[in-house]
Amino acid sequence: MLFSACIVVVLMSGCSLRADEPNGSDILFVRETAKGAAIHLMSDDGREVRRLVEGTAPRWSPDGTRFAYLVDDDEKTRYTGTSVWVMNPHTGGRRRVVNAESVWALAWAPDGVRLAYTDSSGIFVVDTETGHTDLVSIDVLVDGLDWSPDGRELLVSGGVKVLDVRSGAERYVAPERLSIDDGRWSPDGEHMAFTQVSPLPLSRRTRQFIVVAERDGGNRERVTGGAWDSEPAWSADGEEIYFSRRPFDMDATVLESEIYAIDLETRSLRRLTENHVVDRLPDPRPTRRSLPDPPEPRTGNIVVPNLVGRHVLVEDERGRFGALGLRLKAVPFTPDYGVLAVVDEQTPQGSSRVPEGTVVKLHVNDLTPLYLGSAFSTRVWKAHPDCAEGSNPRGPMYSDLVRRVLRRGMPRERVFSLLGDPERSDGRTLDWALGHVSFVRVDCIYLRIEFDRRGRATRFHQWPS
Repeated sequence: MLFSACIVVVLMSGCSLRADEPNGSDILFVRETAKGAAIHLMSDDGREVRRLVEGTAPRWSPDGTRFAYLVDDDEKTRYTGTSVWVMNPHTGGRRRVVNAESVWALAWAPDGVRLAYTDSSGIFVVDTETGHTDLVSIDVLVDGLDWSPDGRELLVSGGVKVLDVRSGAERYVAPERLSIDDGRWSPDGEHMAFTQVSPLPLSRRTRQFIVVAERDGGNRERVTGGAWDSEPAWSADGEEIYFSRRPFDMDATVLESEIYAIDLETRSLRRLTENHVVDRLPDPRPTRRSLPDPPEPRTGNIVVPNLVGRHVLVEDERGRFGALGLRLKAVPFTPDYGVLAVVDEQTPQGSSRVPEGTVVKLHVNDLTPLYLGSAFSTRVWKAHPDCAEGSNPRGPMYSDLVRRVLRRGMPRERVFSLLGDPERSDGRTLDWALGHVSFVRVDCIYLRIEFDRRGRATRFHQWPS
């Protein structure tokens, strides 16, 4: 093969591979030793191996001419966190395309231009040529990504689910307790491979093996039988799966794994490495194929409302953003029983223009703890109508009041008998003071109860002055 021949010549004369000659048989993988992790390239028979660069999680581009990978930056650089690089293994040229706090998974789009990656804020897609970045999901419990060959979906691991890149809709194909962080689409997009975990009978230990399933997660078939098989990756023709294997009977203090390939028809195994170190994360080079045109630049004319610094009811804002054609997600999630949250950060920022279907992420300061801890008492409630009171005991009663005492359909007279006269009234909307909350710079938080025309309660929630 071209790679093997060139390795020999490289040692003698400095030959280098041509960037336009992907041959579909070179395997990227990570070798971890006491000196750290480095990305290597080996021939399909495992005989020819060369070290390329320090880093981990290598992923070939769809045309097989370059690969993306992760580098943990250190104090020697002016960057902190984990950066994403793209490298041409033939020329050695490389460049940084993303710098973030903690990137841990990558996936190329079929167009060979965009990269999906996940960090502590969610799942993003970056254009490697322009640097333009979009947030596609705020899911942070993600350990692996793979982009479907048709470009429409991401296979998200950590549990295995499928995410529609455009709409953000999700569907689970394998429950979290049965799967791990390494799902991959087959080259034709009709199947997926991932690791399944199985407890051993009469033992606290588990074993891991590779499973192949149809696109919807059905008709799962176990294809390997090792003790610790993981990190599957399909061959370019879809006939083999490469994976890493760790012996089951190994001392837990010894780290070692090797790379294998299994023929899906005959189930015959090929061992590619045998070095008594950690060899893992194999990624076979794709075959040459024509790539779809790069996507049109994302443009949009929906103006994003600004919520930063505001007290919001997350359930109300979801409806308002949905009416605009936007999707709203809040982290951490605020319970939907009428508790206000303060918005600390928002992405995309307020007043920016985005396409329909964009996910707007909020990072909120949940105020729930201020309204927990006390059982409702009519006597105590009625004795403390003053909002300016430093620690009004009404506040900690709120949760018990709305969950246990008040009921939808409750007559207005019954509400008054429990709470007394309201401090504010606006037609069918009545407010009772819960207390002054100085650290969020508002004068008062109220319990708001809305009534219908018959004078029956329809909704209970908090409201800022």
